[in-house]
Amino acid sequence: MRGSIQKLTLAGQEISLYLPPKALRNTPCRLLLAADGELLFEILTQLANTLEARMAEENRGLILVGLHSENRDADYTPWPAPGFDADYPDFPGKAGEYLQWIDRELLPALRAEWPISDQPGDVGILGFSLGGLLASYAPYVSPSFGYVMSLSGSNWYEGLIPFFREHDPLTDCRFFLSYGRAEGAGKFSMQKDAAECAEAAAAALRSRLGDDHVTVTSDSGRHTTKRVARYTAALAWFQLYGKLPE
Repeated sequence: MRGSIQKLTLAGQEISLYLPPKALRNTPCRLLLAADGELLFEILTQLANTLEARMAEENRGLILVGLHSENRDADYTPWPAPGFDADYPDFPGKAGEYLQWIDRELLPALRAEWPISDQPGDVGILGFSLGGLLASYAPYVSPSFGYVMSLSGSNWYEGLIPFFREHDPLTDCRFFLSYGRAEGAGKFSMQKDAAECAEAAAAALRSRLGDDHVTVTSDSGRHTTKRVARYTAALAWFQLYGKLPE
């Protein structure tokens, strides 16, 4: 890895930051925000060589920012909804406020420090599980994102699939959804239908946006397996502007 990784406090919250080599910061860089940033950054050294090779081909850097929420159940959920089951607290649904913080405070602070494009087509948001829910909701309330990557996202969340059928993003946004076909195995809560909900979410998105704006991949894994492969595919798709490697 030729780039650098650091942790710092910016806009009042801790983030993880990957900066590409200086030679690739010669024009406004692309930007990818990752909810539950620790999940990406703990495997980033395994992915960095491929990431940096693609940057070198384009002669353009990509900056990665890992978000670290202190209350995922609030920050990553779009509206109040029941918890997983009777023993789990209801979800507060404060993602709109969290995304306002990203738009009004975090993104300006990042752009004040580093050369980052302000075009939605250069900015993506990625997340796993509830973080994937945040990512897929983001372009409906924020004008900042042109690419969404939801990995094993919580597509079972109450009201999400009808929301996708009935609303359009604020930007010309492309969606990448990946999931494991065995994600619901052994579950008895609403998560038991995770795989079916991923396909239903993709169909709802396609009904509004068209097939060319929605990419879906699946594998044989469960919710937390094959995570490196899912992140690898999502990052490649983003770097290739909404296309999977051939």
